[in-house]
Amino acid sequence: MKLEGQLSGDMSHLMASDVNVEIGENTFFSGNLSAKNLDVKNNELINLSIRRLESSVADLKQIIPGLELPENFNKLGKINFEGLIDGFVKDFVVFGSVNS
Repeated sequence: MKLEGQLSGDMSHLMASDVNVEIGENTFFSGNLSAKNLDVKNNELINLSIRRLESSVADLKQIIPGLELPENFNKLGKINFEGLIDGFVKDFVVFGSVNS
């Protein structure tokens, strides 16, 4: 795993900019993050601005133990996303584009 970026703040107001993460063979993330109330259970607010998120079903299954996806997902190959994720951990909206 490789992690780069600028991090500031505390659990009540965390900011991360120019974040780059590489995990496994085909998983990459590039973007910015702001989060509030990470220290208040069920009130965590997350804002992700994703410039590049790329992965594959094989990588996701290695990263997330027990992940079960429909068999036809294996045909997707590389999965790419660009956009925004905004809201609470259990109630959020996603704006963006996905392709494979």
